[in-house]
Amino acid sequence: MSESEKDRDHISGLPDELIVQILSLVPIEDAVRTSVLSRRWQYLWTSLHNLVFLFSDEKWDGRLQQYVCFIDNTLRRNTCSKISKFWLQGNYCHFLGMRIYEWLRGAVEKEVEDLYLNLRMPMRLNIFCLPQFLCTCPSLVILKLLNCRFEANCIVNWKSLKSIYMENVDFDDELMQRIILGCPLVETMELHEFCSLSCLCISSTKLRKLKLRKAYNWPGGQLKPMEIYAPYLEELEISGQGVYYRLTNVSSLRNTKLAFYIDRGMWNYSERKCHFMVKELLTSVHHVNRVTLGEWMIRVLSMLERQSQYTPRLQCKHLILESCVTKYDLPGIASILESSTKLETFVIRMEPLEVYSENFDPRSFRRTDDFSGDFNLCFENRNITCLSQNLKLVKVVDFSKPCLHVKLLGKNYEYALVEYLLKNARVLGTVIITFGQKECNICCTNCISQFLPLLAGRLVDAPKASPAATVMLYPPPVFILRILIQDHSGEHTISVETSTCVSKTGISHVCPKTSNL
Repeated sequence: MSESEKDRDHISGLPDELIVQILSLVPIEDAVRTSVLSRRWQYLWTSLHNLVFLFSDEKWDGRLQQYVCFIDNTLRRNTCSKISKFWLQGNYCHFLGMRIYEWLRGAVEKEVEDLYLNLRMPMRLNIFCLPQFLCTCPSLVILKLLNCRFEANCIVNWKSLKSIYMENVDFDDELMQRIILGCPLVETMELHEFCSLSCLCISSTKLRKLKLRKAYNWPGGQLKPMEIYAPYLEELEISGQGVYYRLTNVSSLRNTKLAFYIDRGMWNYSERKCHFMVKELLTSVHHVNRVTLGEWMIRVLSMLERQSQYTPRLQCKHLILESCVTKYDLPGIASILESSTKLETFVIRMEPLEVYSENFDPRSFRRTDDFSGDFNLCFENRNITCLSQNLKLVKVVDFSKPCLHVKLLGKNYEYALVEYLLKNARVLGTVIITFGQKECNICCTNCISQFLPLLAGRLVDAPKASPAATVMLYPPPVFILRILIQDHSGEHTISVETSTCVSKTGISHVCPKTSNL
């Protein structure tokens, strides 16, 4: 390539339409700055159809008024007949109310399709009120609202909306029903940080996915049920701090995630009610094909198990537990495996949230039988049907989050669980164990590469009920070599992807393409 070709401005040789698309991918402040490059570039930024204004004190050094003028100037000079995306995020001040109304009106007049509005305000005083013209915008397809409220008795008519996300938005039962009825085509709804409703009735045949996160009881309120009626809903996810959820009709549900918790104060006040809620929820989702349970749910099941209360039968074929396997989780895991007679895939994601531990009192066990955490005591004399007939795949994700020194030299409940499944699952095909980090946060060493051969050796020697059982160990993706470990009988294999050179009898080195989970 000649020097003249190297110095040539290839971007300027592109058509205007393509340059505008490229400018829409960079921060809008940088796109506007390109006007000084040449006469041709002077007005290209005015054709942007994606307008993203994300104000931050760090970027603008507290110059709010200057940023307001920048938005005014950008919108005034924009020549697009239609706006695809309009995002506005920043600190809200009461004197900006009318200015924001003007910006939103301009976006609505240009038939905006994707609107994101996040106006933060300390202490939630005088939070931004959505104008009526925005609540009847016919062009909206995607809507995200954070830290705002609706006008009293507003009319909601989003006839083209397909996805709605609301976080820290004030609404009650009546307004929520108006929103649902005003979005006849909506397919996905997410509610984050909201005060509990008495009933969430979703009769739309279009809405198939619902996510609820961080629901709060009204101040001073009791743990009253929030009923969810959604006969056509296919996916339901409930996480974060929760309330008393009750599923009255979710007959079309195929995938559900119950990973919420009840805070300690409400738990102490309504412990029996929490026990009943967990059993009621599992009964309501007994027909669901894919079920995910969080740590709080598992520990409540442990309490019910130690109190000789049954776990409702589940028909799921895929079960995911988001929990660090501790002695407080073992009874719940054993009972849920026993109740899942058709289980084919069993996954443990070791991603515990500290808040679970903060809101769960281990002394609850001592009120029953001073549970010691004996693994054999939890799993012996159980009729776990899925082990003999259906279970084919087991995954343990982020096995190495706690220190491997502790795991392999001390009590290791997840290893005991994997060993139990290998020993008893007669049709098991694959066990996959992944490692989520290279350097340990506890011992500050690369204990994964140090103890990986030891773990592999123990799994090779572990008895296996299925002749087709294969165990695969996956360290972080930066590890590129693959080691094939085969036991002396040749019936079981372990695959390890690692860059660490391991010297052990029976290990051979091969280098296939690295696979991703």
